[in-house]
Amino acid sequence: MAYRATSRHRQIAGILAGCNRWNKRISEAAVAGLVIYGWKIENYGEKMTKNLSKQIDIMRDDGNLEMSDQTKSKILDVLESGTVESIDKLRHWQSEISHRLDYHRLDHMNIEVITDMDKGIEILRSFTNPNPLNENCAPLYVDTENAHHDLRNYRFLARLALITVFDTYSKTVLLFRVQDLNDWQLEEVRYTLRDLNRNFVTFDDEKILSTTSGRGSIPFHKLQRHKVVWDDNSRSNVNQLQSLKEAVAEMPNGFNLDKMETMSDWTAPFLTHDQVCYAAMDAVVLHELQMWENEELRKKEWIETIKKPLKKPHGDQVGYVRRTFSSEYLINFNCHIP
Repeated sequence: MAYRATSRHRQIAGILAGCNRWNKRISEAAVAGLVIYGWKIENYGEKMTKNLSKQIDIMRDDGNLEMSDQTKSKILDVLESGTVESIDKLRHWQSEISHRLDYHRLDHMNIEVITDMDKGIEILRSFTNPNPLNENCAPLYVDTENAHHDLRNYRFLARLALITVFDTYSKTVLLFRVQDLNDWQLEEVRYTLRDLNRNFVTFDDEKILSTTSGRGSIPFHKLQRHKVVWDDNSRSNVNQLQSLKEAVAEMPNGFNLDKMETMSDWTAPFLTHDQVCYAAMDAVVLHELQMWENEELRKKEWIETIKKPLKKPHGDQVGYVRRTFSSEYLINFNCHIP
């Protein structure tokens, strides 16, 4: 038990140190949740209390953590005393300060946070394509969040804590909390997803879909792309995978996608307001990304068609352009009709 507790406490210290090392921002509510997460196993010792307090101070000084003195005081109370009363106060305070995120895109969405397996599967089945032969049925957009420790024996899904699914038809965002499901139950969820007769869109490789077991993997379309960046070590340009935050910022109507809840505790008894907004938005924005991607592909196809030489008797190329595309489209693509 002592080793496990020490390991979890060191893990939290490592998360905070990593945020400092890589200049990654984290919310004060997420830090409070991590402190509560570590307390679940055993109280913090004097040495670890000093370590975590120092990491928090460094993050505040470097601008990677905006934390009030009141929050810091409540966290120190947990670190130093470890009483149930101090934990209850910090948990209540965490819910009070977790209201940073306000995405207007979510105002008209039906967000369902579900822990019960039967209810979660019932909502998933409501997303079933009523006509499997209809290839134009809109896809489902999927994202996941992991726990900081293994939750089950399932090799590729050992840490899976949350499955987020966005259905554009019903404007429903399902936050399916699966941290308490065992291997068999999680496989039942995978079977349900596979039987929906819907296509799936993700940003990167989501193991809930790509894992091969039982009936096999579930096909999906991945939106993540590579970007070219300068590497100081090799003194050359290298390819790196783009982050979701970067991809969203590059959209025509791009915005700053908040990622400060990434390292929060997704196995907590209750998700905070900001965790819910964070998880829901990560799935909803995939729809916008795909629409932009499709529009860019159409533009390229239209431009290639315009450039392609035409054979007689179809007339000159400008005449073909006039007949094929409206002036509205051509204005959008900076094409000139004399």
